Amino acid sequence: MKSFCEQVLSLTKLTIDRLNEKELEKNPLSENGDKGITKLEKFLKSKDIEIPDMILFLRTLWDLRSGLLSHSFSNANKACKKAIEYFNLRDDNYVEVATEIFTKSIFTLNTLEIRLLKDKTQHV
Repeated sequence: MKSFCEQVLSLTKLTIDRLNEKELEKNPLSENGDKGITKLEKFLKSKDIEIPDMILFLRTLWDLRSGLLSHSFSNANKACKKAIEYFNLRDDNYVEVATEIFTKSIFTLNTLEIRLLKDKTQHV
């Protein structure tokens, strides 16, 4: 469990915590009070890029991370409970879930790179 938590925290840092929020809030759709993933979603939308499954994955990964940090895997933490259900996390499948999260994180980064570079080359 400890190594699973460390991996989730590391992947969350790479995919969510390191978002350049100051740059993301420069887009015209940004509003005061928007936070990381919402800023990213609105930035992408301003570029006519909508990837709802990816945004759902990032939000759910964030909820899982938050639950891991607070150790509140109780039914009271509804967001964490939904994340556990989303990833189908059980006591016997930490390796499989970590692999799935790693794979989806790489897919997310690759997708963003491809879509944003494509957008950049079309405007040159």
